[in-house]
Amino acid sequence: MKYIISTLCIMLSMFSCKNEEEKKANSFIPKEIKEVIIEESLTDSTLNVRAFQIFEDGTLTFAGANNTYGMLEPNGERWLFSKQDYDSLKLEFRAVGKTTLDFFMMSVGSPALVFKTGDSGKMELVYKEDHEKAFYDSMAFGMIKKALLLVIQQTIV
Repeated sequence: MKYIISTLCIMLSMFSCKNEEEKKANSFIPKEIKEVIIEESLTDSTLNVRAFQIFEDGTLTFAGANNTYGMLEPNGERWLFSKQDYDSLKLEFRAVGKTTLDFFMMSVGSPALVFKTGDSGKMELVYKEDHEKAFYDSMAFGMIKKALLLVIQQTIV
């Protein structure tokens, strides 16, 4: 048994080691920020944005309270707003995510709902969990074309 464990440890250490070139290629390179400009783009006392994502083309997408989601066009000149209805529920979106092709938004509470941009231009439901303790508040995707949603349920006692 000791031999097997020792062999596994040695094999893991061999495969987890990187040469200097790989370390340099994967290392973080800090950039100096010299200036930050903040300008008011939208003033709306009823808008409650809880999460946003920025696409590679500069489009800012967001989702929030009261069934609301939308986007700011890359040139920053036009805001687009929409409401996502589901039955008669008041949806609270607290998490958004994106792949190279789609925008996703997830509601908190039960039922937990995940919507994504559809081919028709409207959001479509892609996941639903109707459990009394369902509560999800984050999601993330890697650089992939097809999204895999990993859902970890929080147990609330």
